[in-house]
Amino acid sequence: MLLPRVQAYAANKLLHAWRKSDDRINNELNAALPTASFSESVDAAKQCSLFFDKLTELHKRRFTAIKRCIDVSTNRVNDLKQRYEKDPTSTILPAAIRKEQLQLRQFKSETLEEEIIQNAALKVLYERCRDHFSSPMFEKFK
Repeated sequence: MLLPRVQAYAANKLLHAWRKSDDRINNELNAALPTASFSESVDAAKQCSLFFDKLTELHKRRFTAIKRCIDVSTNRVNDLKQRYEKDPTSTILPAAIRKEQLQLRQFKSETLEEEIIQNAALKVLYERCRDHFSSPMFEKFK
């Protein structure tokens, strides 16, 4: 049962690395978008559009990865339960089922955390780009 633990740890490390872009959104926007005095030198609408596309692609990829982890963990729980039904005297399987159910709950909580992170990043993008770029995803911030 060490392999699922290692995979879950790797998945969490990967999500943490992928979320760094959201953590640095202010710095990246400041570097990409000029201040008012230099606004003629950069196409802010294009920069905002490119940044929005990049951000939504990262969000989509992270959400897909989390969903995949949930699916794999759900399948493991179901497999362990079926094995336990065939061997109800097993002393190892109940603990393995509980561990996998805990991992499944953690992955499900990652979806909630991901929604919060995505909303925060989109709100920062909206606030910085609202004069230059519009998206239906920004409607909830108006």
